[in-house]
Amino acid sequence: MTYFFSGDSGMHLGTCRYMRQRVIHHASVPFVFVNYAGNAAGPYTDSLKITRRAIHIREVMFGFDLEATYDLGADYYYHHVWRFHDDGQFGSAMVIHGPGEEIHGRHTYHLPFRFDLDVSGSGNDSFQTLSSGNWTDVAKEGRHKSVSAPDYEWRVIDKSSRKNVQVRGRAGDDGDLWALQYK
Repeated sequence: MTYFFSGDSGMHLGTCRYMRQRVIHHASVPFVFVNYAGNAAGPYTDSLKITRRAIHIREVMFGFDLEATYDLGADYYYHHVWRFHDDGQFGSAMVIHGPGEEIHGRHTYHLPFRFDLDVSGSGNDSFQTLSSGNWTDVAKEGRHKSVSAPDYEWRVIDKSSRKNVQVRGRAGDDGDLWALQYK
C-alpha cells in the first residue's frame, strides 16, 4: 500500500493490494462541500489542507487505520480515517470537530469519497449493479443512487479472472455512486 499528501486535498491512497491482487489504483476525499439551510451562509467548499504532513498509523482489532487531521482554523477541524481490515474490507470516514459556524446545526456536509478501483490491473474491468439478485453490467457512466444500503449493490469485476471489488453505502448515509470509465 502507498499513501501520500496532495497540497490541495490532503491524504491520498496510491496502489493498494489485497492478497497480492491490486484493488485500488487511487483513493481520496478531494474536498468537503458545506451547504447551509436557507443559504444563511455559504455554501462553502473546504479544501483539506494540513499544516503538518503527519499520517498516523494505528493498529485496530483485525486491521489498521491511517489517520490525518485537517485544521481549518479556530472554528473546526476534520479528522480523516482510512480503515483496512485483515479480511480485505476497507472504508473511509470523516469526523468533524469544533464549534464551527453552527447556525443552529442547520447545515449539511457533502463528502465525495473517490475510489479509483482497478481489479488485478488487467484492463478488463466492468462496473456492475446488483438487481433482483443478479449482477448486470452498467453500460452508461454517471450517477447511481443507493437503494439497499448497507448491502453490497455495486462492484467492479475483472471478467477474465472473475475477481471483483464490491461497494456499498453505509446504513443511514444518503450515498450515491458516480461510475466513470478510466480514459
